[in-house]
Amino acid sequence: MKKQTNLMIPLAVVAIIAIVVAGAVAFHWISQQPTPNESTVKVNWDFLQNAVPSSSDKPSAVEVTVYQSSSSQSYGSYANQWLNFDYYTGMGLVKEVRSADVAGGASLLSLKNTAGYIDATSVTFKDLTNPGTELLEQNYDYDLVSDQKLLEKYVDKTISVKTDNETITGTLLSSSGGTLVLQTASGIVSLTNYKQISYPSLPEGLITTPTLTWLLANTTAGRHDFEVTYLTSGIDWSANYVATSNADDTQMELRGWVSVTNDAGTTFENAQLKLVAGDIHLVSGEAVPSPRMYDTMAVGAAESKSFAQEQLFEYHLYTLERPTTLKNGQVKQINFFNAPGVPVEKQFVFEPDQSSKVQVKLNFENRKDKGLGLPLPKGKVRVYKPDSSGQLQFLGEDQIDHTAENESLKLFIGNAFDVVAERTQTNYVQHGSCASETSYTVQLRNHKTEPVSVVIVENTYGDTTITHENMPHKKESAYKYSWTVPVSAGGTTDVTYSIEQRWC
Repeated sequence: MKKQTNLMIPLAVVAIIAIVVAGAVAFHWISQQPTPNESTVKVNWDFLQNAVPSSSDKPSAVEVTVYQSSSSQSYGSYANQWLNFDYYTGMGLVKEVRSADVAGGASLLSLKNTAGYIDATSVTFKDLTNPGTELLEQNYDYDLVSDQKLLEKYVDKTISVKTDNETITGTLLSSSGGTLVLQTASGIVSLTNYKQISYPSLPEGLITTPTLTWLLANTTAGRHDFEVTYLTSGIDWSANYVATSNADDTQMELRGWVSVTNDAGTTFENAQLKLVAGDIHLVSGEAVPSPRMYDTMAVGAAESKSFAQEQLFEYHLYTLERPTTLKNGQVKQINFFNAPGVPVEKQFVFEPDQSSKVQVKLNFENRKDKGLGLPLPKGKVRVYKPDSSGQLQFLGEDQIDHTAENESLKLFIGNAFDVVAERTQTNYVQHGSCASETSYTVQLRNHKTEPVSVVIVENTYGDTTITHENMPHKKESAYKYSWTVPVSAGGTTDVTYSIEQRWC
């Protein structure tokens, strides 16, 4: 019995070892198998090498939303038009619907006549016919044909140059400053006075119009409609206002115009036009093309259809209620609104720390019961008035900011000719190290044949007290005081006051 027990111990050990080995082998085999939730996929991208090219020359529908420039600076001088993208030249959001015949599987779709200064990083794509189409790659080609680009591409290649007397054919060695150096059969020739250069063909890589190219996969064969959206520079809009004052300057007609400038490098035909008024935040410094300057711009004829207005976030959106064409290199003016009877107040203002002259201002309110009452985009207001023969004469202009409904506006028109103001400091007393008192006399002289009222404005600082005055003042704000002073026709009025200011 004892011998049998000793024999069973080695057999048990062998059995345990066999089980462990078998388990390890089984675990290794199982770990090499895919789990039920895994799949092994080998993607064959060879079909993309045979993508069938197709193109769309122009959109079938287009919507252009134009945003105002963030500053009033002009295009300025650009040494290289392809180096910088500047939102200060204006910005547009373009939405296009395009159609193209594409092959099944993989297609290379070229969209021609897009904006010349597109921000390629802003492009969005949607296949309206087959939502399963995938956009794998996008290229924006803007290496456009020019004399200099052709010469650069034809270095070490054959060209023909026509002069006054002959045509010279040879290999172009260099071109600089209008001088061509050619290797001909008879030697090296340098040409400066030539009439024409002939090239055998258009070099690869140069194109005649900016082109957006998409590499598409999983397309179904047939005609597809695509929606493309992108931002572009070179398109801007501004509001301009024309005000015509009546004979006694108590009422004006205010007409608003919208001017849309299209320097985006393409024409937008029959576009749905939308304008955004408001100060949007933009990040500058994108390395994409900047707009070119145009020596001349066509001015489109004025049009009269009005805009529909709506709130958009913290901005205002104006939609032209009909399609319009924005030609490249054109300024289009469109009638915005007409308010025929807006009450105004002519005001003479003398503000010594701003000007030594009496300023003339026209004040009015943007309210419905005052003939307005609509959001006014920032812009320039030009003011006119008919003379004794009924002919309009220009009085002056001012700039207004974005102005909400029910706000007040003041237009600085110019300086008065016949109303004169002169301020004289008559006394100054220092009160310790923390205060002073200054006395003034303002003399107002009215050389007009009718009486006027002049508003004297003093801007102060520190803790201010009016210690003496011969006319009552109005406290406009913590640091602004005013006196409204009547001056008779041909008369003179003196205003005296003393200001005590404390700063510690």
